[in-house]
Amino acid sequence: MKKAILYSSLFLFCIIILVSCTKLNAYTPEELNDFMNNAEKALDEGNREAALENYEKILKSDPQNPKANLGAGLIYIVDSNLNFASMVNQIINDNLPEMVINKVLRKNKDPLLDLINTLDISKIQEDISIFTDKLEKAKNMINIAIENNADLTINLNKIDWNNDGFTDCASPLYFSQDFIGKDRRVWYSLFRPDYSNSGWVIENGFNFKKRALDLFFDSSVRGDAWFDKDSINYILNGEPVPNEYVPVFDAEDSITFDATSLNMLKAFINTELLILEPLLIYDLSPSQNTKDFIIEVMTSATPTDYATSTVDTNKNGIIENPEIINITGDKFLKFLDNTNGGANAINDWKIAINELADYLLEYLDKEYQDIVLFPGCPYPFLSGNTGQLINSVKHMTYDLNYSIPVVVDSQGQPYDIDRNGTAESIVPAEFFVNSLNFEDLKAFLPAFNYINKILDFPDPTFGGMISGVNSIIIF
Repeated sequence: MKKAILYSSLFLFCIIILVSCTKLNAYTPEELNDFMNNAEKALDEGNREAALENYEKILKSDPQNPKANLGAGLIYIVDSNLNFASMVNQIINDNLPEMVINKVLRKNKDPLLDLINTLDISKIQEDISIFTDKLEKAKNMINIAIENNADLTINLNKIDWNNDGFTDCASPLYFSQDFIGKDRRVWYSLFRPDYSNSGWVIENGFNFKKRALDLFFDSSVRGDAWFDKDSINYILNGEPVPNEYVPVFDAEDSITFDATSLNMLKAFINTELLILEPLLIYDLSPSQNTKDFIIEVMTSATPTDYATSTVDTNKNGIIENPEIINITGDKFLKFLDNTNGGANAINDWKIAINELADYLLEYLDKEYQDIVLFPGCPYPFLSGNTGQLINSVKHMTYDLNYSIPVVVDSQGQPYDIDRNGTAESIVPAEFFVNSLNFEDLKAFLPAFNYINKILDFPDPTFGGMISGVNSIIIF
């Protein structure tokens, strides 16, 4: 028995050692050096896929490698943004032409009906989850690069921006949409906005142009160049780009990502996450039953009567929570069943807000922080300068003692809407600090007595986030 235990222990020990050695010493130093050279060569040639493959080989052996993290992080940022543009483009192509045609031909009085029928919100949330996952990974990689003072020089024109399968670093990149103005070249829109207005053109009156739209960039025209270093130098020197200046895209149009530019890039990532993370908190995909109900209500001659009589299954004059769930289904407005969704999305959203706020407070010049964005606004948290506003936004994510009045009077004092003796206020931090209390938004829906016009809230504090509201509201 003792021998069996000894042999089993030795066998397990050997397995652990072998696995550890495999993970930590997957490649020799010479191989790692080759991978780095291959990655930089591929990146210089615009081959993001090959560059990422080599960076990931390095990171498998050395997860903290600053330069590999930086290179892979930059590729993740580019890929996620191009994929996001592709997704939006797909949504437009799948929905907009039909909506416009139906509207023009009067086949459908409300284009929203087309969207309800065709928009696949579940797929959209799945795609957004992939994008945010890449952005979060990229941000972590950028952090490692910043902490280790890594830098990387790349030519931004050697990226296949229009996804046509080619890298054309000397030919201009084109916007795909038809703009009012002289040119669709991206450089002109960025550096000479007076040369090309960004208004939309509807061709031939109401004749909708039936062709696939490539959001942002035109894949039918060869060219990826838009970054011109001389133009940037004009701007950095506080000068306008001369009217007679014509950009020449060449090897000089490279940019070095160092600590300063990487912090700026990180702020850009956090701005994107600030917008995208909220879309992953709750399951926003309506069931087919919900879609059918909405369409029937919208097309009914008496929408209110139809809605109340349909939802109120026991015909007692009160629409209660279980009856609402019969229409919406259980998953709708619940935490999204996704690794990046629900409470994780709330936490990632909180981090993005705070990191972006910290960046702005550190790098925004004092003269800009002193600007009052909303002069004369009665709301206290909006009436201060930019720096105070940014700090207020931070407090909303973690300070349970920080409350905001729902309504204020002309003197900026909290106003009691329902005259119950307590002015209504919101504590936003409750949502971020105690996020699990908000797992299912349907739990906060009131019972609605549609005969006597009474709302009866099961939790008038909405999970502790709101104070001063009566449980019963008559209107």
